[in-house]
Amino acid sequence: MTLLAEETGGFLAAVTWIGFGALALPHITWQVILYAALSLTLVRMVPVAIAFAGRGVKRQTVAFIGWFGPRGLASLVFALLALERGVPEGEVVLTTVIVTVALSVILHGLTSVPLVAAYHRLYAARASEQPAAEEAAPANMSRRRRQFPASIRPRRVAVQSRAEATRTP
Repeated sequence: MTLLAEETGGFLAAVTWIGFGALALPHITWQVILYAALSLTLVRMVPVAIAFAGRGVKRQTVAFIGWFGPRGLASLVFALLALERGVPEGEVVLTTVIVTVALSVILHGLTSVPLVAAYHRLYAARASEQPAAEEAAPANMSRRRRQFPASIRPRRVAVQSRAEATRTP
């Protein structure tokens, strides 16, 4: 049953992306692509850099958070609302949002593994060299997490690496 739900969800997601792509294709211009690229870089990274100004955070952390940080598919909902309300050039707005989200999915997907690995190495080095650095401090939750009763608490499962699993004693 779970497999059916996952496969159905994947199929519907693909249909959605194909539909949005079909809507956007006739309106894609170099200006739309330029805005999408700027939106994924400067438009997102500059506010993050401003937010971290004076905090002593390394440039690599600011760049990492700026690249992977604030984003979301809610833009599609807002674009569809604008199109529905008859905003002038609504098709261009929708196309720009679709291209930006599609470019984000592709670029963030391609860069996630190598950039997360590189940032992990930076974090580990920074935490051991300068434990008081902003990047070395653990993030605190703003509110207390709810504790589940022991009867329904998820169990922690030990994960072995492939080398550990195949190693002979």
